[in-house]
Amino acid sequence: MKKFAVGVLILTAVLLLLYPLWGLLSPQSYAPELMAHYSYGEGATMEQVQRSAALLWLSNGVLALGLIVLSLFLLRPGKLTWLKLAGYCLVLYPFVRAAVVVLSGLNLTSHIEDAEVALQISSEHLFYLVVGIALLGLASVQAKLQSPLSEAMDEPA
Repeated sequence: MKKFAVGVLILTAVLLLLYPLWGLLSPQSYAPELMAHYSYGEGATMEQVQRSAALLWLSNGVLALGLIVLSLFLLRPGKLTWLKLAGYCLVLYPFVRAAVVVLSGLNLTSHIEDAEVALQISSEHLFYLVVGIALLGLASVQAKLQSPLSEAMDEPA
């Protein structure tokens, strides 16, 4: 089961990194996909589409890094640094994603005067924050369980 989980995490990370590459290499075919999320960006140039794809690479990169280091933790569960780093990446992801959404919106509407850009907070993005905090909590508890001091403190006097 561990190999399957590691495989799924790594495959997902690779797909997250490849998806924005589509927008960089073929902005004409990627533009309709982008307009589904940014309907107000209709009429954006291919350079604007490529810039938005590059921005998406940033947020997807943070999430992909989190998944990769989580898979490294599964391969070496004694190394809590991997679990902490995965937690930090997942906590950071919603904030990076929000910045990317705003910057992409500004980029795609730069040809429109007085365009509005809205930032929506969704439970989907906050879920990553909660899971990241949970991973950090698990790493903290596991570190305390592994420390010699905690073993001495748990013994009755």
